[in-house]
Amino acid sequence: MTERLTTLAALKAWLGITADTSDDQLIRLINAASQFTLNYLGRRTFARATYTQNFRGNGKTSQLLYAWPVLAVSSVGVAGSAIAASAMGNVGMPGSGYTISDRRAGMQSVDLWGYGYWYGAPSQIIYEAGYESTVTF
Repeated sequence: MTERLTTLAALKAWLGITADTSDDQLIRLINAASQFTLNYLGRRTFARATYTQNFRGNGKTSQLLYAWPVLAVSSVGVAGSAIAASAMGNVGMPGSGYTISDRRAGMQSVDLWGYGYWYGAPSQIIYEAGYESTVTF
């Protein structure tokens, strides 16, 4: 079963349905629409989860993350070396380390300052991303 992005009760309230004769069909529609949405966005879930993203360096200073919004970064490593989080440096520019791009801009990236994802170097980012939910399905 897929992660449902809404509840049967919420859908029925939105559609103004009070009878339960179409519940099975509505649940199938919720499942199909939820799976389509997750597939379209390339996500396995919207729930909070820990992700380990292994990749080969692209020769640049930025790497897009598969899941968002990013809630926390556990570690960033390039060629076996750990890179610490950046602290604000002179005139508001980040110092050496990594920063996370703004979540309001959509997909997020881990940007390196004073470092780079060396071309072809094994790299890894471990992070937590997703949405908190108090709704039970």
